[in-house]
Amino acid sequence: MKKALSLILAVSMFALVFSLFGCGEEKQPEQTTAVTTTTQTTTFEQTTATVATTTTESTTSQTEPELPPETTIPPVKPEYPVDIDMEAVKSHALIPLWGEGEAPYEIEDKKVRDKFYHEATIQAYLVEGSDRCVIVYPGGGYGGLTAAEGGVIAQEYNKKGISAFVCNYRQNKYTKDNIIAYHRDAFLADGQRAVQFVRYYAQAFGIDPEKIAVCGFSAGGHLAMYVCEHEVTENIKGDEIGKVSSTPNLCILSYAVTVLEPGVSTVTTGHIFHSDKERADKELIAFYSYNYAPEKMPPTYIWYSKLDKTVDFNICSVQFAEKLESLGITVKCDGFSDGGHGTGLSSSYPDSAKWFDNSVNFINEIFG
Repeated sequence: MKKALSLILAVSMFALVFSLFGCGEEKQPEQTTAVTTTTQTTTFEQTTATVATTTTESTTSQTEPELPPETTIPPVKPEYPVDIDMEAVKSHALIPLWGEGEAPYEIEDKKVRDKFYHEATIQAYLVEGSDRCVIVYPGGGYGGLTAAEGGVIAQEYNKKGISAFVCNYRQNKYTKDNIIAYHRDAFLADGQRAVQFVRYYAQAFGIDPEKIAVCGFSAGGHLAMYVCEHEVTENIKGDEIGKVSSTPNLCILSYAVTVLEPGVSTVTTGHIFHSDKERADKELIAFYSYNYAPEKMPPTYIWYSKLDKTVDFNICSVQFAEKLESLGITVKCDGFSDGGHGTGLSSSYPDSAKWFDNSVNFINEIFG
């Protein structure tokens, strides 16, 4: 018995000495603590990633927090317009302004339609963080669209931190047949629709719906003025887009045609009026000229070249500005010593080139 007790005592003493010199099995409490800490500090991004890879058999359920309101887009009814494709928007894709077969004043004659058809579209040039925008109407006498007065202008506004859109409205194309295909109010419908489109999707575009400007060149200037002075009528389809205001908050007119009396301009009237009788109709001329409802114009910036031989700038620009001023409407009018008609940005003309920065200053002054 004594021998057995002595043996047990000897083994116990050996084990004690062995452990004191670190030769026993190593414990790892720090590793356990690290795992616990990681579990407690898992980020939301890591959690959602884990949830995304969890199999359907998993019984674990995790509720993701709701996105803040400013990052969500309000739902749109499942009819035209459908939810806007922001990837298409950001790539400057041509987005139809009207649903299939819904554009007013469309061409009915199939032969003419096949030859002249032009779908009204809009192209977006967005600037992240910009709360204001300019909708650009290129010129072209309502017989075409001038490239130098479209995307180039929009991109230049982008450089100044302003979002922009190009409205590719319908036109009566120049052809040897001289066929007038579109009714003049098709142009107005497209121009108004562009404003409604941008205002309807303003939240998705990051734009204040009360900071929408229009900028038109030559015939596009006529359309910009036309949109500002005329209310939405039967031109516009009563869908969700058609229910919002088509009234711009600011207007920029570049060597614009604003009066359609004979002799005032060598362009535009031929595609607005469809016969000699219409071109002589004073009531019709007044309806499509600035004196129709100048009191409805928003703050307006007007510019022209004193060398313009295409449009009578004294009647279309100077007198229009004077009229707006007499009505108490904020207006600025610049006449430049170089350039001419259809010069777009006028980059190669030192004096006329000032119009662009002047327009940006005007926008920022009015919109804050």
